[in-house]
Amino acid sequence: MQSRIRICYGLSFLAALIFFLVSPAIAATFQLSGRVTNQSGSPVAGAEVAVIDPATSTTVTSATSDANGNYAITVDEGTYDIKVTPPTGSGFGESVSPGQVIGGDTNLDFVLVPAGSVTLSGKVLDANGNGVPNQQVQLYGSGISLNDV
Repeated sequence: MQSRIRICYGLSFLAALIFFLVSPAIAATFQLSGRVTNQSGSPVAGAEVAVIDPATSTTVTSATSDANGNYAITVDEGTYDIKVTPPTGSGFGESVSPGQVIGGDTNLDFVLVPAGSVTLSGKVLDANGNGVPNQQVQLYGSGISLNDV
Protein backbone atom coordinates (compact mmCIF):
# COMPACT_ATOMS: atom_id res chain seq x y z
CA MET A 1 0.00 0.00 0.00
CA GLN A 2 2.77 2.43 0.89
CA SER A 3 4.51 1.74 -2.42
CA ARG A 4 1.31 2.76 -4.26
CA ILE A 5 1.16 5.98 -2.25
CA ARG A 6 4.80 6.71 -3.07
CA ILE A 7 4.13 6.05 -6.75
CA CYS A 8 1.11 8.40 -6.67
CA TYR A 9 3.16 11.12 -4.94
CA GLY A 10 6.01 10.57 -7.40
CA LEU A 11 3.71 10.82 -10.42
CA SER A 12 2.01 13.92 -8.99
CA PHE A 13 5.38 15.56 -8.42
CA LEU A 14 6.50 14.66 -11.95
CA ALA A 15 3.28 16.07 -13.47
CA ALA A 16 3.66 19.31 -11.49
CA LEU A 17 7.31 19.61 -12.52
CA ILE A 18 6.45 19.14 -16.20
CA PHE A 19 3.65 21.73 -15.93
CA PHE A 20 5.96 24.35 -14.41
CA LEU A 21 8.73 23.67 -16.91
CA VAL A 22 6.43 23.86 -19.93
CA SER A 23 4.26 26.82 -18.80
CA PRO A 24 6.89 29.56 -19.36
CA ALA A 25 7.55 28.21 -22.86
CA ILE A 26 3.95 28.86 -23.89
CA ALA A 27 3.91 32.37 -25.31
CA ALA A 28 0.98 34.67 -24.80
CA THR A 29 -0.96 35.43 -27.97
CA PHE A 30 -2.63 38.71 -28.81
CA GLN A 31 -4.72 40.25 -31.55
CA LEU A 32 -3.11 42.69 -33.97
CA SER A 33 -5.82 44.47 -35.92
CA GLY A 34 -6.45 47.66 -37.82
CA ARG A 35 -7.51 49.22 -41.07
CA VAL A 36 -5.72 49.86 -44.36
CA THR A 37 -6.87 53.02 -46.18
CA ASN A 38 -5.70 55.43 -48.85
CA GLN A 39 -4.95 59.13 -48.30
CA SER A 40 -8.62 60.09 -48.60
CA GLY A 41 -9.68 57.51 -45.99
CA SER A 42 -11.20 55.00 -48.41
CA PRO A 43 -10.56 51.34 -47.57
CA VAL A 44 -7.91 49.38 -49.45
CA ALA A 45 -9.17 45.82 -49.88
CA GLY A 46 -6.80 42.95 -50.67
CA ALA A 47 -3.69 44.39 -49.01
CA GLU A 48 -1.44 41.80 -47.37
CA VAL A 49 -0.47 42.66 -43.79
CA ALA A 50 2.60 40.61 -42.83
CA VAL A 51 4.11 40.15 -39.37
CA ILE A 52 7.87 39.81 -39.84
CA ASP A 53 10.48 38.57 -37.37
CA PRO A 54 13.15 41.32 -37.55
CA ALA A 55 15.93 38.93 -36.51
CA THR A 56 15.37 36.58 -39.47
CA SER A 57 13.36 38.76 -41.89
CA THR A 58 10.87 35.90 -42.25
CA THR A 59 7.12 36.29 -42.28
CA VAL A 60 5.63 34.82 -39.10
CA THR A 61 2.00 35.19 -40.17
CA SER A 62 -0.11 37.39 -42.40
CA ALA A 63 -3.67 38.39 -43.25
CA THR A 64 -5.44 40.16 -46.10
CA SER A 65 -7.53 43.29 -45.62
CA ASP A 66 -11.25 42.83 -46.29
CA ALA A 67 -13.62 45.00 -48.37
CA ASN A 68 -13.67 47.56 -45.53
CA GLY A 69 -9.86 47.59 -45.27
CA ASN A 70 -9.94 45.75 -41.93
CA TYR A 71 -7.49 43.02 -40.95
CA ALA A 72 -6.95 40.90 -37.82
CA ILE A 73 -4.03 38.63 -36.97
CA THR A 74 -3.34 36.46 -33.92
CA VAL A 75 0.33 36.79 -33.01
CA ASP A 76 2.63 35.74 -30.17
CA GLU A 77 3.96 38.36 -27.81
CA GLY A 78 7.13 39.95 -29.19
CA THR A 79 8.63 42.68 -31.34
CA TYR A 80 7.91 42.60 -35.05
CA ASP A 81 8.12 44.60 -38.25
CA ILE A 82 4.65 44.96 -39.79
CA LYS A 83 4.63 45.30 -43.59
CA VAL A 84 1.63 46.12 -45.76
CA THR A 85 1.83 45.15 -49.42
CA PRO A 86 -0.94 46.70 -51.53
CA PRO A 87 -2.85 44.68 -54.12
CA THR A 88 -1.09 44.31 -57.46
CA GLY A 89 -1.98 47.09 -59.85
CA SER A 90 -3.40 49.38 -57.15
CA GLY A 91 -0.70 51.99 -57.68
CA PHE A 92 0.08 52.18 -53.96
CA GLY A 93 3.49 51.64 -52.39
CA GLU A 94 4.34 49.34 -49.48
CA SER A 95 4.22 50.58 -45.92
CA VAL A 96 6.37 49.26 -43.06
CA SER A 97 6.02 49.87 -39.34
CA PRO A 98 9.28 48.61 -37.80
CA GLY A 99 9.83 47.51 -34.21
CA GLN A 100 6.19 47.13 -33.18
CA VAL A 101 6.04 45.72 -29.64
CA ILE A 102 3.10 43.34 -29.24
CA GLY A 103 2.47 42.88 -25.53
CA GLY A 104 -1.31 43.05 -25.62
CA ASP A 105 -4.10 43.47 -28.14
CA THR A 106 -2.84 46.13 -30.54
CA ASN A 107 -4.55 48.39 -33.10
CA LEU A 108 -2.35 49.51 -35.99
CA ASP A 109 -3.80 51.42 -38.95
CA PHE A 110 -1.99 52.05 -42.25
CA VAL A 111 -2.47 54.81 -44.83
CA LEU A 112 -1.12 53.84 -48.25
CA VAL A 113 0.17 56.49 -50.65
CA PRO A 114 0.85 56.24 -54.39
CA ALA A 115 4.09 54.44 -55.18
CA GLY A 116 7.03 56.50 -56.28
CA SER A 117 5.26 59.84 -56.33
CA VAL A 118 7.91 62.52 -56.18
CA THR A 119 8.23 66.11 -57.24
CA LEU A 120 11.51 67.13 -58.75
CA SER A 121 12.34 70.79 -59.21
CA GLY A 122 15.51 72.73 -59.68
CA LYS A 123 17.65 74.87 -61.96
CA VAL A 124 20.28 74.08 -64.53
CA LEU A 125 23.37 76.14 -63.70
CA ASP A 126 26.68 76.70 -65.44
CA ALA A 127 30.07 76.43 -63.69
CA ASN A 128 29.71 80.01 -62.38
CA GLY A 129 26.26 79.39 -60.87
CA ASN A 130 24.36 81.25 -63.59
CA GLY A 131 21.06 79.88 -64.89
CA VAL A 132 21.22 78.20 -68.30
CA PRO A 133 18.00 78.71 -70.31
CA ASN A 134 16.32 76.24 -72.68
CA GLN A 135 17.93 73.07 -71.33
CA GLN A 136 16.28 69.66 -71.54
CA VAL A 137 16.32 67.48 -68.42
CA GLN A 138 15.75 63.72 -68.77
CA LEU A 139 14.91 61.11 -66.15
CA TYR A 140 15.55 57.43 -66.67
CA GLY A 141 14.01 54.47 -64.91
CA SER A 142 11.07 52.11 -65.03
CA GLY A 143 7.59 53.53 -64.53
CA ILE A 144 8.62 57.18 -64.84
CA SER A 145 6.16 59.62 -66.34
CA LEU A 146 6.92 63.28 -66.84
CA ASN A 147 3.96 65.57 -66.29
CA ASP A 148 5.71 68.92 -66.28
CA VAL A 149 9.21 69.62 -67.51
